Amino acid sequence: MKKRWFLFLNDEQENYLVTLRKENKVSFITWILFSIALPLAPYVISVFINFLLTGFCDWGRIVNNGSLPIISYGFITAGIVYILEKIRNDNVIIFQLRERIMPVAVLLLFLNSSIFILETSVKDTLNTLQHVIVLIVSIFIFYFSLRVSQNMFFLQRKISDKQFDTIYREETSRKHGLNWE
Repeated sequence: MKKRWFLFLNDEQENYLVTLRKENKVSFITWILFSIALPLAPYVISVFINFLLTGFCDWGRIVNNGSLPIISYGFITAGIVYILEKIRNDNVIIFQLRERIMPVAVLLLFLNSSIFILETSVKDTLNTLQHVIVLIVSIFIFYFSLRVSQNMFFLQRKISDKQFDTIYREETSRKHGLNWE
């Protein structure tokens, strides 16, 4: 199991997210296609075409043009809707997970917008090493934005309520009838 160390989750919360992922594979694949692949495709295609047309001479300006941070920003803002949805009051683990994820999401929004501003304002004045550093930071923030938005997707009301009902039924069926004579 891959720990989400940047969210500081305990084992129960981590296991709950893993269970949500296993139980909702089809929805998750659909989410990846529409929320990740679709926004990322134009960026990848334009970078590829730009490299074909101009070669690698201006790769820093082509790659560090503010697109990755703005796409990452979109991942987080789309996922915040899931975190703000109203859920059942007795679903404590979802409340705890949402409390852990929301501050990280806000931090990532701040970092993405900062990197976007940096890339668009100074991209013409950076040397090769500076472009590499900005690219590495952009990829790092992109990765964590992707991971956090994925977790936000699994905490949406529809998925969490379904999982909560499943757990409640399993616990009830294990306890039901145990003290009967």
